Amino acid sequence: MADVPRADPSGEEDPQLTSLLAELVVKAGRDRPVPAMLEVQRLQLELARLDRNIAQARGSSEGDVSALATRRGEVKREFDAAYARALEETGE
Repeated sequence: MADVPRADPSGEEDPQLTSLLAELVVKAGRDRPVPAMLEVQRLQLELARLDRNIAQARGSSEGDVSALATRRGEVKREFDAAYARALEETGE
C-alpha cells in the first residue's frame, strides 16, 4: 500500500484518523468520486484535526482553546452546508 500522508504534521498517530483514512482509501477504490462528498470528507478530517488540537491545548498551558473552538465552529458550519449539498447532489 502506498504511503498515506499524515494529516497531523506532528507525526503522532491518531487511531480514529487512521481508521477514517483507511476507510476513505477503500471507498476511493470502489466508488466514483462525488466532488461534494470529497469536500464533506475533507471537512470531516479538518474537524478531527481541530478536535485533537483542542484536546492537546487543554492539556497544556500554551494552547489557545478559544481560538481553536472558534475555528472548529466555523468548520462545523462549513461541514453542515457541504453535507446538505452532497445529499442534494447524490439524492441520499
